Amino acid sequence: MATYKLPDLLTGQSSSSAILLFGGGKVPTNELNVIAVGWQDYNTGNWWVTYNDELPLGYFPKELLPKMEDNALLVQMGGEVVSPLNVPSPPMGSGHPSNEGPSKAAYFIEVQFVDEHNNLFDPYPADLHSHADISDYYSVADDHYANDKDKYVFAYGGAGGFK
Repeated sequence: MATYKLPDLLTGQSSSSAILLFGGGKVPTNELNVIAVGWQDYNTGNWWVTYNDELPLGYFPKELLPKMEDNALLVQMGGEVVSPLNVPSPPMGSGHPSNEGPSKAAYFIEVQFVDEHNNLFDPYPADLHSHADISDYYSVADDHYANDKDKYVFAYGGAGGFK
């Protein structure tokens, strides 16, 4: 994850990025295990790139994640913003829209996964799905394999201002 300039935030606002791994059980039960790096809130604007495929992911401590079983069922990478009611939402990522690309927008680069044998592999394009809750204010551009060095790259962000 890379961000060029963190946005200015007011009291009670946040703007963040996250990678989440879901496994075991079905949403929304207490049988679901989630590994989250970052922070999320489903009541405000957010976006996610979701990888929908059973995904064996290297090592994670079974004792900490008893419901995860042998693999993650879903991986989400995304960003989100939070703002008090009646206060315009803050910028996401670097505050630039995703179509300005990795030179201005925040981005994920070298997106790859690890299989049960610790081999890296690229995401399968047919299994990638992008979504922006408030697409007039925030966006994600997740449609390209850059090259063998950068692998799969996608940019995200937006100026905010949703009220």
